[in-house]
Amino acid sequence: MPGHVLVVNDQESQRRYLRLHLEMQGYQVGVAEDGVVALECLRARRYDVVLLDLRMPRMDGFAVLEALQADHELRNLPVIVVSASDDRAHVIRCIEMGATDYLTQPVDPLLLKARVGASLAWQQLRQTELDYLRCLHELTRSVGTLKSRDFDPRRLDEMARRTDPIGDLARLFQELGQEVFLRGQNREREMSSLREELQRLQVQGGGGLSGRIMVVDDEATSRKMLSLYLSQQGYEVETTESGEQALELLRVRPYDIVLLDLLMPGMDGYQVLETLKADPELRELPVIVVSAVEEADGVARLIEMGAHDHLSKPFNAQLLTARVRACLVGKRARDQELAFLRGVTTLTQAAVAMEGEDFDPETLNEVARRGDAVGRLARVFQEMSREIVARQRQLKSQVGQLQEELEQARLRAQRSQATQTDFVQNLDPQSLQTGQASVVVFCSFRGGVGKSEAVANLGVLLAAAGFKVGLLDANLQAPGLHLPLGLNVNELNASVQDLLSEQTEDKPIWELKAAGTGQLLFIPGSSNLHKMARLLRQGYSPQLFTQALKDLAGELKLDYLLVDTQAGLNEEMLLGMLLCRQTVIVTRDNPREFEGVAALVQVAERLKVGNLSLLVTASPEPVVTASLETTFQLPLLGVLPYTPELTGARAEVFAQSHPDHVFTAALRQVVVKLVGS
Repeated sequence: MPGHVLVVNDQESQRRYLRLHLEMQGYQVGVAEDGVVALECLRARRYDVVLLDLRMPRMDGFAVLEALQADHELRNLPVIVVSASDDRAHVIRCIEMGATDYLTQPVDPLLLKARVGASLAWQQLRQTELDYLRCLHELTRSVGTLKSRDFDPRRLDEMARRTDPIGDLARLFQELGQEVFLRGQNREREMSSLREELQRLQVQGGGGLSGRIMVVDDEATSRKMLSLYLSQQGYEVETTESGEQALELLRVRPYDIVLLDLLMPGMDGYQVLETLKADPELRELPVIVVSAVEEADGVARLIEMGAHDHLSKPFNAQLLTARVRACLVGKRARDQELAFLRGVTTLTQAAVAMEGEDFDPETLNEVARRGDAVGRLARVFQEMSREIVARQRQLKSQVGQLQEELEQARLRAQRSQATQTDFVQNLDPQSLQTGQASVVVFCSFRGGVGKSEAVANLGVLLAAAGFKVGLLDANLQAPGLHLPLGLNVNELNASVQDLLSEQTEDKPIWELKAAGTGQLLFIPGSSNLHKMARLLRQGYSPQLFTQALKDLAGELKLDYLLVDTQAGLNEEMLLGMLLCRQTVIVTRDNPREFEGVAALVQVAERLKVGNLSLLVTASPEPVVTASLETTFQLPLLGVLPYTPELTGARAEVFAQSHPDHVFTAALRQVVVKLVGS
C-alpha cells in the first residue's frame, strides 16, 4: 500500500533501520532528527503516517504529540510511537495524547508492516471522507444562493465533472437551479458552513463517555474481571463465553466495542474477527483483542485482519482504560460521520430518482428532520422537488392524453388507407378460391402476441387428429413460424420468397414428423436477408401469391392450410383475409390490444370478409367470454392461458413435449371449434 511516512528519531541507526524496512515495502520515507525538524517537515508537505521517537533533544515526542493535537491541519495524522521504553505509563500517556499506536524497540519487521499498513489504510479512508465532506461544504455554500438572483449554475461546473455521488448531486442542482432561476423566483435560503460540522466530527478526548461493551472470553474469571472493572468505569457490559453467541448478540442489538479473546473452543477469535469484518453491518465495530498471544507475527496478523488494538493477558487496568476510551471516542466520531454520509447518500439517491416517474419527495422526510447542514440541504431539495414532481405529473398526464389521441388518429388513418390502396381495389375475391382445403388465416394487429406459437401447435394437434395439414409462413419480412417448430429454415433450398420472386421451380415443402395418422407439411419463409430484400425491392403480384397457394393446396390435397401472416394492416394480411375460408384474429388479453382488434374487425367489414373469430393469448386469468363476444360481435375461438414454460420450449413443439399441460388442453378446445366451424 503506497504512502509517505516520516521517521522522527535522533539516532541515525534507528532512522536507517526503519527507513530500510519501509522502503522495502514500497513506502516513500522522509526523516527528521528531532521534533522541531519534524514539525517543519509536516507543515511543508503531506505525510500519511509518522513514526515518532519519545526521547529527543530540543523537542521530545510528547511535545510533538501536543503540538500536533493543537494544529487543526495535523491533528488527524496517524502517529505511531516507536520507543525503547516499555513503561506502561508512557504507553497510556501517548494513547491519551492522540497517538494511534505504540511499538517498542527493537521493532519486529512484520509488526511494523502491519501497524503502518493499518494506520495508512485508516488515514486514506479518513482523507477520502474529509474530501467528501469538504465538497459538500462547497456544494452547500454554492447552493445557498439557489433561489436568489445571485445564483450562477456555472459555479458548480468543477464539482459537476466529478463521477461520484457528489458530481451527481452537483449536476442535479445545476439543472434545478436553472429551472428555478428561469422562473424568476427570488427567495433566499441561508446555508451555513459545514466547517463547524467537520470540527464537531473530529476525534475529541474527554470524560463522561459511556457505551455498551461486549466481552467475549471462554474463561469465567477473565470475563468477571473485565466486566467488573469496565462497569466501575461507567460502561454497560455484557459477556458471552463463545464466538457463536457473540455474533448472535451483535446482530440483534448495537454495541460500541468488543473485547475479544483468541483461544476459545468452537469458533475462535480469529474466526469471529474475520466474520465481523466480512459483515457490512458490523465491519466498523472496534475490536480490541485481549489475549495471551504476544508474538509479533500473531499481533501483526490480528491488525491486518482488522483488529483495532491488542492487549496482553493479564491486562493492565490503566492501559485498558486508555485503549477503550480511545476506541469509544473514535467510534463516536465515526458514527457521526457515517450518519452524515448516509444522509448525503439518501439525498443523492433522491437526486437520481428524480429522473424517474415514481419519485416521492416525502422519502426525504427523515433526512430533512436533521438539524445540520445536510438536513437544511434536504429541505431545500425537498421543496424544489415537490414543485418539479408536480409539474412532471401534469406533463405526464398531458402527454398520455396526447398519445391516446395520436393512437386513435393513427388507427383511423390505417383503417381508411388499408381499403383504398390499388392493391385491395384490384383484388377479385372470386378468383381467390383455393380448392378443397380449409384455409385458416391467423392475423394480429401487433407482433409478439404468440400468433406463431399458436399456429404451430394447432397444426401439430390437427395432424395428430388424422388430418393432412399444411403450415404456411406468410410473414415475408420477418418469418418466425419455424421457431416454435424447432427448425432451421436455412437448411431448405426453396422458400415462399423464392416462389413469389419466381427464382425457383422447387416446391418449398418440408414434411414434419406428426403423431397419429395425419400428415404435417411446412411451407417456410426464408430468413435470408438477401432474399427478403430482393422480394421487397421487386415486389410481387397478388395473383402469383394466390395461384401459388391454390397450386400447393391442390397438389398436396390438404385438409387444412394454416397461414401465419405478418402483424399489422399490410398487403399480405389483407390478401390472406380475402382468400381464406376462416380468419382468426389473435390478441393478448390486454385492453390496449383490443383497440387493434377493433381496427382489424372494421377493415374486415369493409372488405366484406366473413367467418371471423377471436383467439386470446397470454391470459393471466379467466376471460369473460360473453363480454368479448358482445364487444366485437365475434365468436371467441378460445383463450390460451399465460404459460412461462413456452419461453424455454424450442427444441420441440410445446403440445408434443407437454401433452398434459393446461396450455395444450386449451389448444385442443380450439381445434375442436376449428374442425366444427
